Order: sequence, then structure tokens, then C-alpha cells
Amino acid sequence: MAPMLGAHAAEIEVDAFNTYSVPPFFTSTGRGLDMEVVDYLNRRLQGAYHLKLSVLPRERLLKRHLSPPQQFAGLSLFMAPQFVDDMAQQQFLWSPPLFEDQNMLIFLGPQRGRLPRLEDLKGLRFGGVLGYRYEGLDEMAATGLLVKENASSAQASLRQVCLGRVDFTQMSRVMFDAMVAESGCADHLALQPVPHSTPFGRRIMVGRALPELAARISEAVEQMPCDRQWRGVAAAYRITLAACRGTVH
Repeated sequence: MAPMLGAHAAEIEVDAFNTYSVPPFFTSTGRGLDMEVVDYLNRRLQGAYHLKLSVLPRERLLKRHLSPPQQFAGLSLFMAPQFVDDMAQQQFLWSPPLFEDQNMLIFLGPQRGRLPRLEDLKGLRFGGVLGYRYEGLDEMAATGLLVKENASSAQASLRQVCLGRVDFTQMSRVMFDAMVAESGCADHLALQPVPHSTPFGRRIMVGRALPELAARISEAVEQMPCDRQWRGVAAAYRITLAACRGTVH
């Protein structure tokens, strides 16, 4: 009789990409929310799949791994369908939300009232991040209604605001909360939700070639709010989870 293989030997290794090189998704200590999520999922997937975490720029993910989308054979963390033009969720397989987030505008100095429209940003200098998509703002930049200057990361873009090199930037509330203390001008920043925006769920995006893995991940994500260990992780990163629909274990 042939010897039985160990559980790990039978696991299928899958690339898990994180395109955020800033807190809370990635930290200088080497342990950020990306590693926490991958470790949690690997515990749940043990014996079937093993996720290998890689941090890379969004532009590289788009050009090297998602072009064309149907050949994507991995997964990407903390994504939303609108980030990759997949609002109909036909190009990729999507997990339930890990948590909710919302895009914010960040300015230096006191605001003169909340801006009700994106058009009110006309003529300003916008600090973006290379490879990121900014609905409405990209169109304004393309038509010359505002000047867009890309930085290498959200952290660098926020620093540009602090230095007065751009008038404002856009980033999610979760990212802002994690980075503002180290920005160098925390007491002088003002923020508001992007006009007419609503909260969005950050999900795990899986290639369509991996339907079984996508189903296993969706099941694990649905159980996160009831997992005592994961609730502790979420609290440490100031992440608000959905309500547990069962018993906390």
C-alpha cells in the first residue's frame, strides 16, 4: 500500500495578493491585517488549500495578473467590485464583506462647510495613488477640471497634503484612522465622506477558475463575526464587524 501523504503535502498553494502597502493592511512590523486574514483563512482551509501572501502595487496586479481577468488564478484581499469594473460580479468570484469602509476626502486646514458636490473641487490639486481608480475625480482630472498628482502610496499622498503640495487626497476611513497619527499634521486635517458616496464592503476577490476555493472562503468569512479569536483581531485593528448570526465560539 502506498504511504499516505501528510495533510500539508496535499494542499494546493494559491497566491493571495494585497495591493495596500499602508496600515492597517500592511505595517512596518511585518504583521498587518493582510497577514491576519491569510492566517485565519489558512487555519480554516487546512488540508485543502494554502494561501501564500504577496504584497504588490495595484498597477502590477492589474497589468500582470488581471489582464485578461479570466486567467486570474489567485485571490486579492480587501477588494470591492467597483475597484476592477466588476459591479455585475461576472469577471471574478466575490466573498461576503470582511468589513465595511467608506471613501473620504482629506484636506489640510479647516473646511468652509461640507462640500456637497465633487464639482466644488474644481481647480484644486488632487493627490492620488498610482493604479487606484477614483470615480468622478479621474474624469475631472482627464478634462482639466482639477490637477491630479499621483504618489506611490496612500501614506505618501497624505504626506503631500500635510506639506501643502496638494490640496486634498482621497482614501478610505479605515486607512485614514490607521495612518493619521503618523501623518505629521494630524491636528490640522479635516475630512468628509466623498459626496454622494456610500459605505462599501471590502471583500476577497477570487479567480473564476477556483470556484471551490471561493466557496470555502465565503463560508469562512461568514463565520468571522462569531469567531472569538477573529473578534479580538478586529478590535485590535479598530475594524467593525457585522453582527454574529449564531453563537460566539
